[in-house]
Amino acid sequence: MSACHERRVRIPTNGFGDVIGVALLAVALLLLVAQLSFDRYDISFFRDPHNKPIHNWIGPLGAYLAWGSFLPLGLVPISCRRCSPFSARRIC
Repeated sequence: MSACHERRVRIPTNGFGDVIGVALLAVALLLLVAQLSFDRYDISFFRDPHNKPIHNWIGPLGAYLAWGSFLPLGLVPISCRRCSPFSARRIC
């Protein structure tokens, strides 16, 4: 066969990848809304009794998801700021 007559390989397409993409986009949007409406007093760990009604727009699940995602995502900027050459006091 010459280069002009090569067989093209068809990749079967199905909607499963699209469904996964839409589901991940929905979860990311819910997490964004939960973080934007985060109030630390919605969680009983910080204050007893906690806010009634809960101020988070997603509800109690959103309050805990936002708090749980702030913990690991918030440590990175704090640690980078302390080791930054532009900070006033370097710890590292």
